[in-house]
Amino acid sequence: MSENTCILCVGLLCLDIVSECEQFPKEDDKVGTTTLPNRCVSQKWQRGGNASNTSTVLALLGDTPTLACTLANSPEKQFLVTDMAKYGIKEDGVVYHDGVACPSSVVICSLASGSRTIIHSNQNLPELSVEDFKSLPLHTFSWVHFEGRNLSNVLMMQQMLRRAYPSAKISSELEKVRPDMDLLTLNSDVIFVSKDYARHLGYEDMKTAAQDIAQKAATGRNLDVNRCRTVIVPWGEDGASGYSEEEGLVSCEASVPQGGVVETLAAGDTFIGAALHALSRGKSLKTTLEFSCRVAGLKVGLKGYEAFGEALRKCAWVKEL
Repeated sequence: MSENTCILCVGLLCLDIVSECEQFPKEDDKVGTTTLPNRCVSQKWQRGGNASNTSTVLALLGDTPTLACTLANSPEKQFLVTDMAKYGIKEDGVVYHDGVACPSSVVICSLASGSRTIIHSNQNLPELSVEDFKSLPLHTFSWVHFEGRNLSNVLMMQQMLRRAYPSAKISSELEKVRPDMDLLTLNSDVIFVSKDYARHLGYEDMKTAAQDIAQKAATGRNLDVNRCRTVIVPWGEDGASGYSEEEGLVSCEASVPQGGVVETLAAGDTFIGAALHALSRGKSLKTTLEFSCRVAGLKVGLKGYEAFGEALRKCAWVKEL
């Protein structure tokens, strides 16, 4: 693999309005910059969305990510596009729409616990269409990662990609509980299954989830397509497990930041970005899990992507991957 991998991330771009409070507010509280006993320490705009965040991590690790998404021609547009350019994320795949609102998330971060609470709204922005996807220079991407949303269109995108470019690697994220998400295993080489989605399926631990989901995918596999060889299940503070045909079940403990957990916002997206970075370089599942847990552990010990990027540049183990 080359040192610089061209990866396409397909999914959501939105505006995050992030408020840092000393502790999570109680119902009906009014929290200001000088209120007691709880204060709002800071408030900022931040580019968000799973695919968007994953693209940021890939760029900080040295890859060349392109984000494929839709975006409203609204006042928030310039901020979001400028921030993409700041991190070196290509906007070739952004499709603009007039007369609609920009999706946004209100994010409350608790300094006391490191937790983040997200309230998301997407009023009327259309999802990426199959025609939008077809118009991209798909032959230039060695890996295409899909966020688990816009399912009917994404399934057609994956099928079309598999027929036209069978050597391209495809990965999918099963995070939120939505109908028929398991269909994403049909054309994916790698699937990422969130803790919440695994629990929805009835699993209470990451090892059982990774092994059982992988074996069920293999049992139901269309042998002419022969996909879904690897299942990865991040489990927050417990680390992550994965299962592949080559290595079987592999697990890794979480990496705990030296100064403690500061911010968990986008920790899951960071893990996935790090995993894509490692897998696209042909690394083993074991190495991928160890690297991804370490990168995610570094992220949750810092605030925002600027500090995270500076920390990554100082880590010899990132360059040695």
